[in-house]
Amino acid sequence: MSARKLGPASQVGHLRACKRFAAWLGRSPETAEPDDVRDFQQHLVETGTSICTRNRTIRG
Repeated sequence: MSARKLGPASQVGHLRACKRFAAWLGRSPETAEPDDVRDFQQHLVETGTSICTRNRTIRG
């Protein structure tokens, strides 16, 4: 992340998003398939996550 010159707050946000996805997935995000990402996006919608939070989470 430092190679992309992300600031400390951005780095924390990206890590938080990865942890959230991994917790939902139940395994390493490195093993995720495109369908897993789509299902996670749908999960965020169904749980009432705001569009801002969804975008930030998926971007991470």
